[in-house]
Amino acid sequence: MGDYITNLLTGKFYCYSFNNLRLHRRCEDGTTALVAYIYRDTLFVANVGDSRAVLYQDDRAIQITSDHRSDLDSELNAVRERGGFVTETGRVNGILSVTRSLGDVDLHPAISWTPDVFSIKLTGESEFLILACDGFWDVISNEDAVAFIRDEVDAKFAATKLRDFAYSAGSTDNISVVVVRFGAPKHNLPRKCVSQEIGNHRSPRLRLNTIHSVSHDGDSLSY
Repeated sequence: MGDYITNLLTGKFYCYSFNNLRLHRRCEDGTTALVAYIYRDTLFVANVGDSRAVLYQDDRAIQITSDHRSDLDSELNAVRERGGFVTETGRVNGILSVTRSLGDVDLHPAISWTPDVFSIKLTGESEFLILACDGFWDVISNEDAVAFIRDEVDAKFAATKLRDFAYSAGSTDNISVVVVRFGAPKHNLPRKCVSQEIGNHRSPRLRLNTIHSVSHDGDSLSY
């Protein structure tokens, strides 16, 4: 089932961009994209660009996705293999700051439409998920973001709180934030929070509690 969901999500990303070519739409604009999907006790996240998913689980901020930017050697090499180039300022073909996106047909194939798809087991210690674009993450760390809302019960209030913080912190880019809460905050847990890469966890299926998104001229996030 994991491979099926991965292929399904990847196909949806391709469908959007290939339709632009098939229908001869010269889509000069583009967007990052971030999609989360839960099947039983597994969270799947697909992304292109530098929007990011961070899960608060086991009292840790777990960054699920990788930012598709040219300062990653793997992304830089991929752009070059596709016939593109990256300027000294980190712009693909002198234009775009990310190496993957939806749309941006005029920059294809230097820009890739292929998402990375990640999966992680949810546990009874999974409290909430943050999906946000780079205008948010440019001004706040993963650890500070989860600490800022870990005691907030209402997903709408939590998402608005994060968006407003990014704006007040001086973000000059688009700001989109989605908060998905899986259960009530565990107030008896210590407030210490450390970063961790994706690990393997086993637990029973979780009950989804609340979802809310807010945006300030933002990119494409979906749940």
